[in-house]
Amino acid sequence: MTEEVCSRIYIDEKKFNVKMDVMNISCPLCNGAAGLAYQGHPGYVFGRTYDIYSCDQCQVSFVYPLFVEKKDYDEIYADAENLSGYDKYYALSQRILSADNPLDVMSGLGDEYAYVISRLRACVPKGSSVLEVGCGFGYLTYSLNRSGYNATGVDVSEISVNRATKTYGPYYQCIGLNDFSQLHGRRFDCIVLTEVLEHVMDPISFLNSLKSLLTENGLILLTTPNKSAFPSDALWMTDAPPIHLWWFSENSLSVLAEKVSMKPRIYKGYVTDRLSYHYWNRSDNLSLPMFVPEFDNQGRLVKNSREFSLDSPSSSITRNLYARFVPDSLDSTLIRFRNRIRESQKTEYHCTMFVELKKTVNS
Repeated sequence: MTEEVCSRIYIDEKKFNVKMDVMNISCPLCNGAAGLAYQGHPGYVFGRTYDIYSCDQCQVSFVYPLFVEKKDYDEIYADAENLSGYDKYYALSQRILSADNPLDVMSGLGDEYAYVISRLRACVPKGSSVLEVGCGFGYLTYSLNRSGYNATGVDVSEISVNRATKTYGPYYQCIGLNDFSQLHGRRFDCIVLTEVLEHVMDPISFLNSLKSLLTENGLILLTTPNKSAFPSDALWMTDAPPIHLWWFSENSLSVLAEKVSMKPRIYKGYVTDRLSYHYWNRSDNLSLPMFVPEFDNQGRLVKNSREFSLDSPSSSITRNLYARFVPDSLDSTLIRFRNRIRESQKTEYHCTMFVELKKTVNS
């Protein structure tokens, strides 16, 4: 990555006292000119800051330095049920454990899951081999196995893999960053990446490694936050670095697919009216950091003041009665009906990008 310092600007905004160097560097994806959009974005590690760059050519945004350590994820997953943004994943893992039809439940709990599940059902027969990369607490891998797929989940965090194995069973492996040597010799009909691509340091090498694990007609299904859904002056409407290292536009995702000789099919995901971190208020200044981790006076991530919970029957008695007297077929029908109602409540925002990647003829 080459750098050329052009000028220096000093900015003082609210609580952020920032010195900004305006630079031109080569975009790691397309080699186009990328300029420094913001210097000193607070990160998930206490006292560590990152610079945000934006490419003029492919419209991707990325952080500098492009680096993350495994221990950063271990720290988060060790206490995820109490940390904002990750508490919902923990709650989801517990909700799925008690579900009779976990895939149907998951399709109503997040648009990224609804996309992956619908495409799997349409394109990948049951019994096929599926690899979930970045499996976290393991609920999707578990749900796929419950529904007849031969699914394996892998994650960089030993803590998350141990939790998943203890909760759901022996479907999981811990692998290093961008190191799939443990899967050598195995081939998968489908590889799933839900909100993972933005976490990796080198997405080109990452996708090339995954492509080598696909069967001849295999495909990759991925979701990632969609920069193209936001105004051009939006700084970084995604998780703070180094947890998120990239913020992909639709154009940059197409460039990335071309780099790894895969054919992309990009869908714009529409979200419901329920607020999430993808949204912004009209009063927000999008040129400033919006999702900044908070730390206590010992430098530890601040816990949530209340527990995150998902919609479910309010008491264990109600849940037991529901499970006992409502047949699985009716439960599945009710879930799908509720999902269709939610589908009709979609807004115009397409904040999540859904991507299907297939090998090109010559790859």
